[in-house]
Amino acid sequence: MTTTIPKQITEKQMTKADTMNFDYEPIQTECGLNRMPYPTDQIGALGDAVAAVARVTKKDDAMAGQAIISALAGATQARYQARYFDDVGDVPLSLFTLTIAKSAHGKSHVSKLCNETLRAVEKRLYAQYKRDCAVYKNAEKEALIPKPINPLFIFDAGTIEGLIDVIERNGYCYAIIDEMATMLGGHSAKPENVMKLLGSISSLWSNGRHTEVKRGDDDPRQVHGDLTFSANGQPQIIKPMFTSPLWREQGTIPRFLVCEPPVKKAPRVKGQKINPKDKVIIDRFNAITRAIFEIEPCALGKYTARADNEAEGILTDFYNEMLKRSETDYLEIESYALRAPEHAGRLAGLLTVYRCYFEADDSPKGDLTMTKGDALGGVILMRYYLHE
Repeated sequence: MTTTIPKQITEKQMTKADTMNFDYEPIQTECGLNRMPYPTDQIGALGDAVAAVARVTKKDDAMAGQAIISALAGATQARYQARYFDDVGDVPLSLFTLTIAKSAHGKSHVSKLCNETLRAVEKRLYAQYKRDCAVYKNAEKEALIPKPINPLFIFDAGTIEGLIDVIERNGYCYAIIDEMATMLGGHSAKPENVMKLLGSISSLWSNGRHTEVKRGDDDPRQVHGDLTFSANGQPQIIKPMFTSPLWREQGTIPRFLVCEPPVKKAPRVKGQKINPKDKVIIDRFNAITRAIFEIEPCALGKYTARADNEAEGILTDFYNEMLKRSETDYLEIESYALRAPEHAGRLAGLLTVYRCYFEADDSPKGDLTMTKGDALGGVILMRYYLHE
């Protein structure tokens, strides 16, 4: 990673962030509601990547932001964890994101741009796996060659059983679901399919243990690992979920960072090229996600992004604020408000990892320090999702 783009949270932005609130111009929607814009300029270097992707794809920052943080979590979850409250312990840096948008509004285009590096890495790993399989197949029976493990870690479509197979095999999975309806057994969203999906992903959100009986096995298999679940869905499928007792009572929705980006349509100009500056920024993001994913694994499991005193204080204040507001103005979304501090902590952890790689000439070694700016960025991002 030789490209240098000096961009951190500026003094002006830090002053805004110190209020732990947005400094924003509301977006007026057709139904008269004020929408908060995605806080692109308040999340440090990662905001540059969000803005560049939004400009290149001509989509709203929120759609770009969802894809960027999902890709970052997909790369980071197997290598890093966060620790900001000692009594809580280590927290995974995986995310569940849900983007609501109609067909042809650019969900797939944005996702493809943000994930092409991880897909290229997976393709290279799979090519090596096929070569290793050929060696294993042709080896003498006496040769003690371990059977190669399928390295595919990106899950695009299929059943929840298939997703769990990926986690069992690798210890992690990055699910990129272009249409949420496919995970629900089609647009009918049969209750039995919904219950199976909800029960499985809820346990995996916190790196929990998922237990199921495998066909033909006498004993149940126990699978635990990291899952980043990035889903897109059309309004007619997703919005009924928010009023469905099946979804609300399972506590699954509060585990998702949900947004419905404003529709942004821009004409195409013949011969139009990507701005070179935007290309440099996106290439840098891709180089960082690759470096994170390919860092030498920690001997003890994962490296840790540890909060310093100021960062812990910011996240503690946000926790206490959400505790109070869950009984007042956030009462209707009480469960979401009570989950918000952990979301903020995970987002702060991801901002920490990205900042440290962005600032380093080479991949940083060992544990990382979560600073005040990282914690503020996580809180500000979470305020955006609360407002959504």
